[in-house]
Amino acid sequence: MEDDIIAVGLGNQQRVAGPLARTEKIPKMEGIVIDTNVFVAAGFNPRSAPARVLAAVRDERFHLIWNQSTRREIEMMLRRTRRLDWEEVANLFQPEGEFTGPLDPSAFVLVRDRDDRKFAALSAAAERPLAINDNYLLTDLSKIGIDALTPRAFLARVGGPYLEAGGTIENARASRRTKPTHHQTVRSHRRRDPLDKVERIANLI
Repeated sequence: MEDDIIAVGLGNQQRVAGPLARTEKIPKMEGIVIDTNVFVAAGFNPRSAPARVLAAVRDERFHLIWNQSTRREIEMMLRRTRRLDWEEVANLFQPEGEFTGPLDPSAFVLVRDRDDRKFAALSAAAERPLAINDNYLLTDLSKIGIDALTPRAFLARVGGPYLEAGGTIENARASRRTKPTHHQTVRSHRRRDPLDKVERIANLI
């Protein structure tokens, strides 16, 4: 069996043995990495921008790019959170969207939430945008060096029927985001239970 060539970062390639890193099948439609908090927000508010992003994936307007680690976190969160249903989104994780190449989450130590580092690493390795609602990560984009934006900003970028008519366009990289308080900064550096994300997400929808 020949080794497969996959993209790792900008302009770099790496050979890996085994199954094809399936991102090579994605150019027919744009791929997107979606953070756990977007799935949670969509579940709590089916009319929200996060829900419209998932609807676009369900309608095959985009591929969801995922790997086993990100899928595991999303499934765990949705199964553990009341009012959310993993089975409603499980079919979004299609085989052609699975990224099987190597990732290095440890290279993203500037991402304050450790649970988000795997998503940042996946976005960088697959060279696809990351939809996320984490203000800390979005504020630090210039340092982190990935293409990340809020669900609403992603919809504004791609346009089409999933962008709510008359909605306010939010640029994920806008400098007008509220700066974290000292208390929030201290909290961000300690290890959090994954369910703490639900509390943070509830304030965003």
